[in-house]
Amino acid sequence: MFMEIKLLNDARNSCSQSGARLVVLDTEEKNTDVGEYIKANGDEGMYLIGLTDVQQEGRFVWENGKDVGFSNWDPVEPNGDTGENCAVVYSTTYLWYDYTCTKTYKYICEKLF
Repeated sequence: MFMEIKLLNDARNSCSQSGARLVVLDTEEKNTDVGEYIKANGDEGMYLIGLTDVQQEGRFVWENGKDVGFSNWDPVEPNGDTGENCAVVYSTTYLWYDYTCTKTYKYICEKLF
């Protein structure tokens, strides 16, 4: 589900309150499906996903605690340093970018089963 624009921790809390988490795009199929869903139902732009390197610079970890297996980074990403610890997916290309966590973003929650 799409949510309004928020900071990382606010987005996490909002997802959690509805029994969900920030989306984990851990397969090519899921990444494509979410990208197509955004194109069909959302606004063009960047959407915060559940992937950060906040705990250890350069080691991106999913909201579920798992390391990245599948990835869809833009060819020049991740290129940030300690200032770019959040990952976003761009709605038109499905590519990922690292950006600062101090900006507000649209975000996507996924229900936990």
